Amino acid sequence: MLTLEAAPLELSQADAVALAELIDAELRSASRPRPFCLGCGRDIDKARLAIYAAARRCSVCAGIPCLARRVYQ
Repeated sequence: MLTLEAAPLELSQADAVALAELIDAELRSASRPRPFCLGCGRDIDKARLAIYAAARRCSVCAGIPCLARRVYQ
């Protein structure tokens, strides 16, 4: 039986640093919704930011964090 698994994308060190800086800038802005992981949908908060920056991917699903903003109403 075949199973489908998302293949993790590779980021260069420069891309990972740029992504971590963008995520940090988004988190500092209280007026904007938080960015989230495209893979599992988890919000990226201050506690997870260090994990994302070090591993360059989500610790839950190995997906790449997305800077798309989730709108809360």
